[in-house]
Amino acid sequence: GGQQRAAISRATLKQQMRKRQIYYDLLHHPLAGPMWIASTAAGICLAKFSERTPFEIEEFLKAQQPEAWIVRDKNATATIIAELRDYLQKRLTQFSTAIDWRFVPAGFKREVLQVVSKIPYGQVCTYGEIAERLGNPRAVRAVGQALGANPIPIFIPCHRVVASNGKLGGFAAGENLKRRLLALEGVRWPNVTKQLDLFITV
Repeated sequence: GGQQRAAISRATLKQQMRKRQIYYDLLHHPLAGPMWIASTAAGICLAKFSERTPFEIEEFLKAQQPEAWIVRDKNATATIIAELRDYLQKRLTQFSTAIDWRFVPAGFKREVLQVVSKIPYGQVCTYGEIAERLGNPRAVRAVGQALGANPIPIFIPCHRVVASNGKLGGFAAGENLKRRLLALEGVRWPNVTKQLDLFITV
């Protein structure tokens, strides 16, 4: 009895520890510059274009989840970083990496990013289409704000959302990088209309 209970409590503790672990590492690529990647047992939770130091990244993650156990670990992030590198070198068009939504609060922002996560490689849609899709056609600005707060760009491909007037629209890491990512995917974005329904049928 006692040994069994101890084994169960050890297993429970191990499970809780695993949920709290956040691993991170740096990818430096000529197209995207320095990019910090953080992941958990559930998937990728952060992709940050940044010149920050490891200490600053750990502080940032700690602020998001104070109880987290944060470790820089090349092995734990290797698969995700390899996929990202393959994407940036035009060898990959679809990520197999799961998304961990822990840094995206439930509600409108998450709904926006969940729609955007379904936009496939080489396709674009407009801010207005996403607002319409979520039943609030006037919420175009709120859609833009949700995309601006996207903690996992590229994996949640907010660069594939453009303005209805044929302009690029904003991107947290700058319009130049947005343009380069769309060019990488072979996108021709002006005059985009009603693309969303073509690839999201649910």
